[in-house]
Amino acid sequence: MEKLDSICMQLIAVGESLKNFDKITNGKLLSLYADINWKGARVMHDIISHHYFEINAEVIFEVCDT
Repeated sequence: MEKLDSICMQLIAVGESLKNFDKITNGKLLSLYADINWKGARVMHDIISHHYFEINAEVIFEVCDT
């Protein structure tokens, strides 16, 4: 469980950073890399942050494995 907690904290940090980058650059930086699923990363942040006790460890593993 500790490893899952650590991974989730890293995913939260990444999602929060993406939101900040998008805000600072007025949406211009992330749009340069449209092939990356930025929305998915931000949604992952929201799910982990607000629905932590509903997290499926297998889904987190799949995200990290891709």
